[in-house]
Amino acid sequence: MFFGYARISTATQEINLQIEALEHAGCKKIFKEMALEKKDQKILSKILKIIHSKDTLIVWRLDCLNRSSKSLIDFMNELKTKEIHFKSIVEGIDTSDNKGEFFFHITKVLSEMENNLIHEKRMYGLSLSRERGIKGGRPRVID
Repeated sequence: MFFGYARISTATQEINLQIEALEHAGCKKIFKEMALEKKDQKILSKILKIIHSKDTLIVWRLDCLNRSSKSLIDFMNELKTKEIHFKSIVEGIDTSDNKGEFFFHITKVLSEMENNLIHEKRMYGLSLSRERGIKGGRPRVID
């Protein structure tokens, strides 16, 4: 069964385009949500509790999930362990076939590389600061 998930982050945004795309994709059940942050996505959490193995979760675009690269990978891993397929209409991702699985693995590798580069930059910046005599951390209030 195809489950659709449409999300907007403000009341001024229009959700109808997402709904039409999800209906066109064959979604039998479409869930709508207005959420600014990941912690506000109660409907998405509900979907994950009712969706079954071999079902497909469809979104219009990846940004409907409102997740960073790392949390998107974690989310996709959660779907994979539950044997739930994922499809993003605009990006053309469909994990029910080999191309979609391949894209998922490439995305995972790129996400890990991005995290490693951020860590390296942070460590390099800290070492440069130490060389200049700059101490990190919160300033002391009491001697």
